[in-house]
Amino acid sequence: MELSPVRLRKLTGTWQGSSAGKAWSLTKYQIEDHLSRCQAEVLALVEGLEPITSACTQGRMSYNFALEDVLFDCAFAPCVLRDTAGTLVVDFNRFQELIPAPAAQSMYESLPG
Repeated sequence: MELSPVRLRKLTGTWQGSSAGKAWSLTKYQIEDHLSRCQAEVLALVEGLEPITSACTQGRMSYNFALEDVLFDCAFAPCVLRDTAGTLVVDFNRFQELIPAPAAQSMYESLPG
């Protein structure tokens, strides 16, 4: 099954596309509801190499839509800032802080279709 590029209509906030020749249209709320009801989950795997000891480090995390681990219309607040000397500093107090995301429609305006 092939899906056409997904578009976000500018003013209505509806997702549009087609599958097997049939057109469909979903609102953001319908998508959120579906992901929650079907207990969709995102798995994140991170692997890194510690340069001095060459030790491999791995991390795993599961984010579940039903448990509200995934939030819509949010972004992480900037947590890497420059101090007065111009050095980059990580502010761990803001590391998991969320802020309202910019309007989603601007991210999808450049998609074909």
